Amino acid sequence: MIGVQTESAASAFCSFKEKKISQRTTLPTLADGIAVGCVGERPFEIITRYVDDILLVSEDPIAMAILLFLERTKFVVEGAGAVALAALLKYTERFKGKRVVLIASGGNIDLNLTDRIIQKGLLTSGRLAIFEVTVDDVPGGLHTITGVIASHRGNVITVAPPPLSGVTGRKDEDCVYGRDAHQGTPGRDAGGH
Repeated sequence: MIGVQTESAASAFCSFKEKKISQRTTLPTLADGIAVGCVGERPFEIITRYVDDILLVSEDPIAMAILLFLERTKFVVEGAGAVALAALLKYTERFKGKRVVLIASGGNIDLNLTDRIIQKGLLTSGRLAIFEVTVDDVPGGLHTITGVIASHRGNVITVAPPPLSGVTGRKDEDCVYGRDAHQGTPGRDAGGH
């Protein structure tokens, strides 16, 4: 049996490795259901008796796991419940060729954060890229940029001018683009880099 803990709250991991209860500072995490500063005595006894190893995962694989549960299974799984899949994604070679059972539990997810979690998962997987370019403030400038993106099979999700756009007196304007790389080449920018 292998346990999984977020790097943002590693008390159970450190306690397991040090063979004694160890307190650690917690950081904000998507896996808030397992974010404890100090593992309890009873959970530590259970871990010591039944767990063979504990793996750590960061926030990016957790977000990716939540996204995969939503996309592939239509399950809403909270961050703490998605850490097992996050570990499988991060430590793929360790589990290659083995029969693996994941326990995914808990749907206590803040729906106000769901869009950000999905965006983080898309960014992590390379299916979404966000970048900033400076466009000359001339007719056709934006069209030229979107043409380059389209030629690489990218899709512009949004164009957001910076605050106070158009009142700075500059001859160019900064724009932020989101590129959906779902049909294009994941992880590459519109210039092919």
